[in-house]
Amino acid sequence: MTKRRDLIILLAISLTLVSCGTLFTAGGSEYRQAMSAYQAQEYEKSFLLLSDALRINPTFEEALSMYPIVFNEGSSFYRVIIANSGNKQDLASADRLWTAYKSLYAMHERARIDGRGIVAFEDYSHTVTTSGQKAAELWFAQAEQLASNPSRKNQQEAVEAYEKAQLRYPSLPNLAQRLATALDKATVSLMVVGNGPDDAFHTMVLADIKKTFAQDRFVKVMDSPSFLNASHTKGPTELAIEHARANQVHYLLEVMVYNRTEQIMHEQPVRLPRENPLFDGIKRTMGYTIKNTVSYRLFDLSNLKVIAGNTFASEDGPYTYDFSYVKAEGLRELNLEGTGKKNLRFITTNTAPEIAIPIINQLRTGYYNIPRPASILDPTDQTQWYAYYKNQYHSFSELAKKESGRQLFYAIEVVHHRSNDTYTTLGMTVEEAVQESKVNSAIMNALSHTARELIEAEKQSRGSSYQKIGQEVGKLIKDVF
Repeated sequence: MTKRRDLIILLAISLTLVSCGTLFTAGGSEYRQAMSAYQAQEYEKSFLLLSDALRINPTFEEALSMYPIVFNEGSSFYRVIIANSGNKQDLASADRLWTAYKSLYAMHERARIDGRGIVAFEDYSHTVTTSGQKAAELWFAQAEQLASNPSRKNQQEAVEAYEKAQLRYPSLPNLAQRLATALDKATVSLMVVGNGPDDAFHTMVLADIKKTFAQDRFVKVMDSPSFLNASHTKGPTELAIEHARANQVHYLLEVMVYNRTEQIMHEQPVRLPRENPLFDGIKRTMGYTIKNTVSYRLFDLSNLKVIAGNTFASEDGPYTYDFSYVKAEGLRELNLEGTGKKNLRFITTNTAPEIAIPIINQLRTGYYNIPRPASILDPTDQTQWYAYYKNQYHSFSELAKKESGRQLFYAIEVVHHRSNDTYTTLGMTVEEAVQESKVNSAIMNALSHTARELIEAEKQSRGSSYQKIGQEVGKLIKDVF
């Protein structure tokens, strides 16, 4: 061990020095992996990787020097295991013996194929077979003992033991038949009935339960129809039980959901703009949330007993869209810019113009900078904006993600500064301010209308409220089997 430890220390130093040098060398990656495996005493893996490195780069100096070291040290390592395990009759020793012979065979066979002539290889094919047969017979005996117990857990363990025997020696008499019998006894069938407002709920829950048990070979989830509207005299669960028992199904999972949709529509006072508050405003939020009450029962159909079940609540949402606006205080007849008296909607501030005007422009920016699509011939026409947004957004969540958080002056043309009794128009001119006010109002109203329509449509279809129910129930029953 001292000799090997000294070699590892020298090797580690060598690796530190040459790792950068092998980084861009052909076969360098395989060589570095081989050295890591060597340090972990994974000799078979190390030797095969060195062989791969030399196949890529036959003149790879570092790999050539380590090739016989790993081969000889690995051969000695596995032979010690064989010597310590060869006379023992227990299963663990038999497995160690087979594994060691298998590693020896892999290394020596690769050395034979490489034909480098720098190592002395042997033929271990026969000993791999005989040691594998011995280990397989012991695993088979253990599997037989486990299979004699009818419990499902024992049958599952028997399957695993039979498969280990099969891996070590596939030709063992009666092995395939006994494995198939144990696998059949270890496997249970599960049928699902989704009891909700429509067939789509059943389909979704069934798909989720199939995903839950996709990696569990001992649970077979059966395809099953929805029994929701099959009969007026019997409920879907009763019909599902009859169908399952007629088809020799072991278990039935019933999942029921009751839901209610709650609309969200509220306003709250805010100061705008958010980044530099100056005006009193209103934040309007609209949307919906769906609240579900879910219950499930898992029936053992051999005795019609419920072996698992519970009731829990889940919520889909809330999904919300919001915008904030400053509302006009009133209407004034004003003669600004010498263009004659006009009725203009206004809001007041005590802040001096030189301070207020940059903040006013900041609040205008969000809506003023909205692009005008080619389909919008008249940007003051709410119906054109509504048609545009209806075509643009097909889900409420998409609209909310893109459009939420906007701020604007709603139907306001001028700001009155009380400090010096002056007015700031929300545009370069009064006419532009009137135009901008109309555009802002058209956009906001069109977005609000589109949001309300999408909310109503998703409330009717219940949005995605069912998409997680099957997953949640699947997690809850997964360990029952």
